[in-house]
Amino acid sequence: MTVHPAPLQLADLAAEMRPDWDRAAFQQALDTCRFAHSDDDGWDFARTLRLAAVHLADPSASPRDLAAAARPFGRHAGAKPSAAYREIVAEALSRLPGQRSES
Repeated sequence: MTVHPAPLQLADLAAEMRPDWDRAAFQQALDTCRFAHSDDDGWDFARTLRLAAVHLADPSASPRDLAAAARPFGRHAGAKPSAAYREIVAEALSRLPGQRSES
């Protein structure tokens, strides 16, 4: 079975679930997921969907958190992510079935 990407529909769902989130910021976070791992041609949509679902269901999460969780270490501003950042990413990734954290 093939999972067909549906980023606009996911953004619609996010807008319904999280009216406090800026839709454009969420769509940018989805793009970050898609292109964060450029050497691997980005994440597949199923992985992006799983990570987005974790963040959508977390009342304290934001689109910025989703984008941060998708960025691979060493590819964003700053030499090394903070311990708090690594902890947040590890927690989010640990909630994904079949995924391991990057610490």
